[in-house]
Amino acid sequence: MKGRNLNKLFVFDIEKSEVVAEVFDAWKNKKKYVIQHLSGKRLDKWIKYASEEVGIPFDKSALKENRYINSILFKQGCIGITTDDIPNNSVLLLLERFAKVFEQTYTRFLDLQKAEEQARESQIEAALERVRSRSMAMHNSEELLEVINVVSEQLQQLGMKFSNASFGINTGSFDFDFWVAAPGIDHPFRIHLPYLDSPVFNRLKDAQINEQSFFADSFNAIETKEWMQHLFANNDIAEFTPQTREYLLSKIGFVRSSVLLKNIILSIINYEGIKYSNDENDVYIRFANAFEQAYTRFLDLQRAEAQTREAQIENALEK
Repeated sequence: MKGRNLNKLFVFDIEKSEVVAEVFDAWKNKKKYVIQHLSGKRLDKWIKYASEEVGIPFDKSALKENRYINSILFKQGCIGITTDDIPNNSVLLLLERFAKVFEQTYTRFLDLQKAEEQARESQIEAALERVRSRSMAMHNSEELLEVINVVSEQLQQLGMKFSNASFGINTGSFDFDFWVAAPGIDHPFRIHLPYLDSPVFNRLKDAQINEQSFFADSFNAIETKEWMQHLFANNDIAEFTPQTREYLLSKIGFVRSSVLLKNIILSIINYEGIKYSNDENDVYIRFANAFEQAYTRFLDLQRAEAQTREAQIENALEK
């Protein structure tokens, strides 16, 4: 048998091709195999769909008047070949043997995938537990910064790629008031930015107004430069060294994933322009919820400290 090796994933839609739909129906009805004879307009329609919509390369000069798509079906899918002539029994038997081996391989793949997912979930849950434990160990409100550090460290240990994580207070104000943690920085630092009519502010503002719990966005070079200039103009702090400013001003864009909860806003940013996957965003959402619990603990401690201070003042006045 002759053929070409195309090491690429192709996606077919049963709603767009009757040929694909027939294979799916045969699989759904638990048939062992299906042989489809294509010729004339039916063949032309298939070639047009497979080449133009799916992206399979065809040497149209080599196409014959008849084409047979031969699919051997198994539990998880099918394996097949395309021929110019109807296949004989020996070809079908050989395909069946390959299908059985591939089914065993795919079953093994699913088992490994499940084990990897379980291991990953255990890692994530252990990381979240470290955040929760540090939150519960807070004895005064100043320790919130240490919790922020733990969040940043645990995200890094999970292999999450980010340039910085911003922990903001969801006060309803459209100014930016947040702590920044980043790989390579020992301690979070605080940033305050007055509201600016720009996409970076307005997309978060819209999310707050519409009570969105999550959104992801990206920014082009012009928007990024405007944001950086506003950031530096309003924050003359030691963390923004000349080298840091030069690095950030050289960036031509960034992406952001933001989680908005009752008390806090967590924004994860990277300057490489690589959007986060759904799985990565799910992890950020879980960490945001863990930090929300920490911030609630912070508010309780802050309230208790204020009451203690007030009691001390009252006692002093009584004397």
